Amino acid sequence: MIMKLPRNHCRPIRTISLIVVLSCCGAPASGAAGAGADSGPAAGPPTEVRRPESGSQTRGPLARALWSSRITAPEAGDDAQTSLALKRLIRQVRVLTLNEKSPAPPAATTSEASAATETPTPVTTSVEPAPPEPVASAAPKRVPALAPKRDQTLDGLRKHAGRVRDPLEVAELLFLSGRPTEAVPFYEEALRRTSAGDPASGADRAWILFQLGNCLRETEAAKAQDAYMKLIAEYPNSPWTEMARASGRLVAWYQNTPPDHLVVRPKP
Repeated sequence: MIMKLPRNHCRPIRTISLIVVLSCCGAPASGAAGAGADSGPAAGPPTEVRRPESGSQTRGPLARALWSSRITAPEAGDDAQTSLALKRLIRQVRVLTLNEKSPAPPAATTSEASAATETPTPVTTSVEPAPPEPVASAAPKRVPALAPKRDQTLDGLRKHAGRVRDPLEVAELLFLSGRPTEAVPFYEEALRRTSAGDPASGADRAWILFQLGNCLRETEAAKAQDAYMKLIAEYPNSPWTEMARASGRLVAWYQNTPPDHLVVRPKP
């Protein structure tokens, strides 16, 4: 905007305008000077370079601390355990090597012994005339003397099976020795000492019934059949139940089949 003033006021206005112009020109100059002042330190950026240096100085110890924490020495306990394990392995290997090497000397000794026995051949011929026949002949003579005493003791035990402390063990020994008929009274006594409703003696009772049927099936088939049937009735889930059924069927087949049909005679 242009304002019209009287002529008297022109000079002051000029001075004011000059001041305004100077001020306007001085502002950018000062701004340029300020920019130059700012650009002076910006031209050489030591501050910006120094900051990463200070950052690197701070990051260096941290990185070293991290690497030192990663690269740590193993614990002493692990080293002790590994050393003990290695020592044990070394001992085992030494023992194995010693065991492998030890049989060699006995082979040499056996070869030496065989060589020693081979050389004195006439000595062995001189020893041959002394036979140990009297000792062998004396041993069989003692067996018949002991047999009657053994039979007497077994007869006494069978008659008084209730006095035996463990009749089941005696019955098992007699059955395994091939005397099933002599084991019958001991199985019966063991069965008498058990009860059908006792879960503690259930397994023993099932086994006793099965063994009692096995001992009686060749001499008394009816009693054997009763023992098998009692086992099936009292213990249907026993592992001996299926075998008792098969044995009972076999006993029944033997009873119903005449003896002539069991023996196959050759044709004329």
